[in-house]
Amino acid sequence: MQQCADSVMRIYGEYYWSLGEFESIAFHLTNGFLMEYSKWRGGNRLEVSGNTVRWVKRAGYDDTYEGFRKYIEQVYVYAGTLSLYNESHAIALEDIQAGDMFIRGGSSGHVVLVLDIAEDASGKKCFLLGQGYMPAEDFHVLKNPLHPDDPWYYSSEIKYPLRTPEYSFGDGSIRSWNGLNTSDYK
Repeated sequence: MQQCADSVMRIYGEYYWSLGEFESIAFHLTNGFLMEYSKWRGGNRLEVSGNTVRWVKRAGYDDTYEGFRKYIEQVYVYAGTLSLYNESHAIALEDIQAGDMFIRGGSSGHVVLVLDIAEDASGKKCFLLGQGYMPAEDFHVLKNPLHPDDPWYYSSEIKYPLRTPEYSFGDGSIRSWNGLNTSDYK
């Protein structure tokens, strides 16, 4: 059920869920509507008519993990690479951190997530990328086509378009999600 953007949004949501930071779980839908988990948890559900979305109280308070999963599955229905692109901002390669992404928003768009960062004594960085894909498949670590036996992407090797096994990203595609505080990552 999870395609590329779904996987990334779930990881963001699961991250905040694991910290108990429920108020931080919120995603914009493709039409711009902000779907906050706190409203869902309070019993509100989406009412959709064409491109118009609003909250309607239809259930009782539910702070269970099962309730969270129902929320995130509704996010999958109405959000995607375009909405994820629109709620993120461009960053420079030298500022890349775990939780950032390479993204092309829109129909036939794609997103991969920066899973981990390593840095040597001289400050040179490398990073691991992961993705879900379309049609839906399990989230997985990507191989680096430049050296298939080593999955790390080295900053010193990055040229655009950045090639992954199944997709290429242009210059300016490195973005950080506006809702994610990457300073929490160690």
